[in-house]
Amino acid sequence: MDFFEFTADLDQDRMRAHLEKLSSFEKLSGSDDAMAAADYIIRVLENDGVDCHLERFDAFLSDPVCASVELPDCGLVFRARPRSFSADAPDGVEGILFHDPGESDIGMMRGKIVLAYGFDERYCKTIERYGAVGLIQIWTSDDPLIHEDTVSGVWGTPTSDSSLMLPSIPVAGVSLEDGLRLIELTKGGDATCRLVSEVKTGVSELVMPVAEIRGKSDDFVLLSCHYDSWFKGAVDNCSADSVALEIARVLNGHATDLERGVKIVWWSGHSDGRYAGSTWYCDNHWHELCEYCIAHVTSDLMAPKGGSVRKVYTTGIEGKFFHSSILARTDDSVGIAFGSIGRGADQSFWGADIPIHFYSRYELDGTEKRSAAPGGAWWWHTSEDTFDKVDLKLMEREASTLLLDALSLAAEPRLPFDLDVFFGGINEELSVILDGYPSELRSFEITDVFGKLRSRVQVAIENCDDATWNYVVRKVGGVVNRIRQSYGSRYDHDYAFSGKSVFSRLYGLSSKGKANVADPDRLFVSTGFLRGKNRIISEISALIRDLDVFCVMRQED
Repeated sequence: MDFFEFTADLDQDRMRAHLEKLSSFEKLSGSDDAMAAADYIIRVLENDGVDCHLERFDAFLSDPVCASVELPDCGLVFRARPRSFSADAPDGVEGILFHDPGESDIGMMRGKIVLAYGFDERYCKTIERYGAVGLIQIWTSDDPLIHEDTVSGVWGTPTSDSSLMLPSIPVAGVSLEDGLRLIELTKGGDATCRLVSEVKTGVSELVMPVAEIRGKSDDFVLLSCHYDSWFKGAVDNCSADSVALEIARVLNGHATDLERGVKIVWWSGHSDGRYAGSTWYCDNHWHELCEYCIAHVTSDLMAPKGGSVRKVYTTGIEGKFFHSSILARTDDSVGIAFGSIGRGADQSFWGADIPIHFYSRYELDGTEKRSAAPGGAWWWHTSEDTFDKVDLKLMEREASTLLLDALSLAAEPRLPFDLDVFFGGINEELSVILDGYPSELRSFEITDVFGKLRSRVQVAIENCDDATWNYVVRKVGGVVNRIRQSYGSRYDHDYAFSGKSVFSRLYGLSSKGKANVADPDRLFVSTGFLRGKNRIISEISALIRDLDVFCVMRQED
C-alpha cells in the first residue's frame, strides 16, 4: 500500500491553529497553564472523534525561581538562573570563588563556590562530595539569554535510594560573557562569592493526554512528545504537540488499514521533572509495553527556523533505508545524518525490551548554529522560544514524515529490520571502545558473543514467514537495545549522568587505561566494567540459547 496518499489528509491550517493556541501558554508542569494546555489537547481529540483520556499522577518537580552571583568585595552582581533540582538557598551561600578549568585537584574545592564549564550531573555530585558549597555553570556559547536546565542525575521521580543522589548544593547558570568576567576575577586572589538561588521543589499532581487508535492486533506503536515547557516553548515542544494532534486525527480516519495500533502520549514532567511523565508511564504500563509495544518514536524540538539538516537518532535496527525512503517522499531536497540515540528526551523505555527506538528532526546547520543548545537554536529553554521561531513549512514536512513513520510501523506486516546496519553499528561501537584499551585489558569475549548472535539471527530469519520475522526482531531488538543502552536493572531507570550513551559501563577503562593502579577512580570504573561485561555476555548468551530453541521448534513444526 502507498501510504504517501494519506499525507494529503494533513491540514496545515489546523496545525497552525494548534501551535498558536499551545504556544500562548507558559506550560511548566503542574501550573494552571499546563493544565489548560492538556485540556485543550483532550478537547481537540474528543472533537475529532479520537479515543482519548487523561492519565493523572503525582510527580516530584523542581521549579527555578531566581538566582544571582554576588562578589561583595567588588560590589558586583551577575545575573544567573538556578538549576532545577539544585538546593534551595534563598539566603545565599558564601565561599571563595574557585575556577576549575577541568583539571584541578578536587580536594582544593572544600568550602569553595566552584566556577566551571559544562552541565555534567556527575560533576556536581562529585564536587559536593569533596566539600564544595556551590556550583556556577558557565554556558559554552555566547547566547543572549541564560538557558533553563536541570542538574539532577535522577531519572524521573526518585526512589528512597535514588533520592540520596539529588544535589544538596545550590547550582546556577551564567552566560559565557559573565563567566569569563568571573574567571578573570579569580586571578586576582581569593574573591569572596555569594551565590543566591531560590528553587521550589516538591510534589504536584500532573496530567498527561493519551490518544489511542486501535489496529487489528493488540500490538502498538508508541508516539510521544512532551507538552510541558520552559516558558511558551513553541519549538520545544508545541510544534511537535501540534503535529501529533493532527496525526492522531488522520490515523483515526485510517484505523482499518492498521495491523497494529498507535498510542500517542503527550508527556508532562519533562522539563521540571527530569522526564517524570514518561518514567511514570513506563512504570505504570510496564506489562503492556513489554508485551505489545513494538516501537517508541518521540518528537522533540520540531521545525525550528533555520532548520536545514535532517538528523535521525536511532538504535539502528530499522536500518537507514527505512528513513531515507520516507524522506525521499516528504523532502527530497536534503540528505540524512544518522546518529546514535542518546540518553535524554524521554528515552525512558529501555527496560521494556521495545525493539525500535528513534527520533528525527531538522536542525540548524554549521553556518546557522549560534548556540551550544541542542539543535543549535539560541532560544532553546528561554523566553524567546515563541511562535515566530517555528518554520511552518518545515512543520508541514515534519508532519508528513512522522505520519509515514507511524504508518510504516503500524501497517506493514513485517517490522523493519536491517541485519547489517544493526550489527555493523554494534561492531563499530565495540571497536572504538576496545581500541582505546591497553592490550592486557582488552576483552574480545564481548565482540565474540555479538558475532555468535548475529549468526543465529541470520539463520532464524532465513526464508521465514512474517510471524517468525517479527518474533526475532522483537526478541533480539528488545534485549540488545536494553543491554546496549542501559546498565542497571530493567525495572529501574539509570541515572542521567552525561557520558557515552551506548555500552556506557565499558568506556571507563578505555579512558583511564594508563591511570595509576592505586587511583581509586580507576578501581571504581574497572569494577563497573567487569559487572557490565558479565551482564552483556550472560544476557546475550541467554538470548542465543533462546534463539537456538526457537529454531529447533520451528524445524519440528
